[in-house]
Amino acid sequence: MARELIYPLEKGTLSHIGHKAELLQFLRSQNISVPQTFVCVWDAFDRYQAGDPTLSEQLRIELARKLGDTQKYAVRSSANVEDGRQFSFAGQFRTILDVSGMESLVTAIKTVWDSVHTGDLDAYLQTAGVKSGQVKMAVLLQEMVTPVVSGVVFSKNPLTGLD
Repeated sequence: MARELIYPLEKGTLSHIGHKAELLQFLRSQNISVPQTFVCVWDAFDRYQAGDPTLSEQLRIELARKLGDTQKYAVRSSANVEDGRQFSFAGQFRTILDVSGMESLVTAIKTVWDSVHTGDLDAYLQTAGVKSGQVKMAVLLQEMVTPVVSGVVFSKNPLTGLD
């Protein structure tokens, strides 16, 4: 089998995981509670883009071995262009919630990858000065949790840009 494509977030420093996954790793390193999370590295996205016929089966095998079949997951993007200093890309890529079962997880991963090819994203990329071929997409498989409270943290004032 080819190199592994899915890793637990707590594995430590991983490459090819995108900014969102890197920020979640940072939060974990600061002892902030983060739901159990696995990352499908962007090498899998490259293989998907190339039409690799063995990819889906490898994903099914790894998902069955690492995630199990009963837990529900949020399947989220973690692109190399997301959550940056200049542009957030918030809402530009698909997120699928309450996903369970191997086949549904593989389909959800592909749906996130396919969200790289939308007209709305092309316009956003152009504004950000990024060519569509530069986007690398890792995917987060994050355990669904029932929130008690939630919120949004801004590191910059969204109106003025001040820290």
